[in-house]
This record gives sequence, C-alpha cells and structure tokens, in this order.
Amino acid sequence: MADTPTDEQERHRLRTLHLYNLLDTKAEESLDDLTHLATMIFEAPISLISLVDEHRQWFLSKVGLEVQETPREYAFCAHTILGNEPMMVEDATLDPRFENNPLVQGEYQILCGNTSRS
Repeated sequence: MADTPTDEQERHRLRTLHLYNLLDTKAEESLDDLTHLATMIFEAPISLISLVDEHRQWFLSKVGLEVQETPREYAFCAHTILGNEPMMVEDATLDPRFENNPLVQGEYQILCGNTSRS
C-alpha cells in the first residue's frame, strides 16, 4: 500500500485514540446494533468495530467472535491503517500477510474480509 504513515502520524493516531477513552469500555447498544446490521447486510459470520492501539486490536463491538481482543500482529486492521485506500482481502489463506495468521489458520478460519480505512 502506498503512503505508509510516518512515525509522527502513528503517534498522533494513537494519542487521538487514547483521548477518546473508548478502550476497555462496556458495550453500547447503538454500536452493537451496527455490528448486527453489518452481519445481516453482508451475510457475514463475524462483524467487528475494532480499535488498534500499540499492542492489540480491541473490539468495541462484536458479533460472531468470543474474544475481546487480539494481539496487534494478528489484526487485519493493523494493515489497513497503514494505507489511505480500502483494503480488500479476497482469500486470507492466499495472502502472504495473513496466510499464517492464527485467526486464519486457527479456530476462526477467517477466509476473506473487506476492510476500510477509518
């Protein structure tokens, strides 16, 4: 992906993330409604609103996934935030960034995703 953020841009993104104080908060019904709606519209088994900090991907809202967070190195979103364009993964088992990812190879067997930069 082009336009990889600079260290300063990443520091700014992380400062902004922490200013919102959303990490480790309780679920909100309005956000859960959105993840349920996304699951229905896209006929997807998993839908997430995730936040990526320095070390982890934390799920602000989730459908179809029991864990509350994953290490940042497992996060598809950690790759998405590196670019300025939407990221489409047709088949995660064939993508070198994700083919050995425990979320792809493990119990969740995530095969494809469509992730937009936020």
